[in-house]
Amino acid sequence: MTILDTRPFDDLFEGFIPGSIYAPLHSITQLIAMGVLELDTPIQVLAIQENEKEVDAFFKKMGFTHYNGLIQGGWEKWKSENDSFDILIDVEVDEFAMDIPFDKYLMIVDTRETSEYHEVHIENSFHFPLSEI
Repeated sequence: MTILDTRPFDDLFEGFIPGSIYAPLHSITQLIAMGVLELDTPIQVLAIQENEKEVDAFFKKMGFTHYNGLIQGGWEKWKSENDSFDILIDVEVDEFAMDIPFDKYLMIVDTRETSEYHEVHIENSFHFPLSEI
């Protein structure tokens, strides 16, 4: 089951479901075109309460054949019932640069276009253009 998180980006700083895909509604058609999502992908959707009806109607209208509805109770209920969640952290560039040599598990993946990568990039980063993934 693929979980799509349609909440506003800033909500991810409060937490998100590990393995979920951040997918605001305006990006769904792009995710389908890129092959990240297919209409027969089993999905369940996380939305903010104010948008639940709109989000639910959107996925039904798009024709997902294995749409399993919204995560009932939203993020707060999911978080209270599950021990596993992740968060985004906002790190200043200088702080990030200081952390790089000390984190042996850190892998930097640069998804910009090739021309941008060749212009300037972080040493030892892996280059995988998003358009080719």
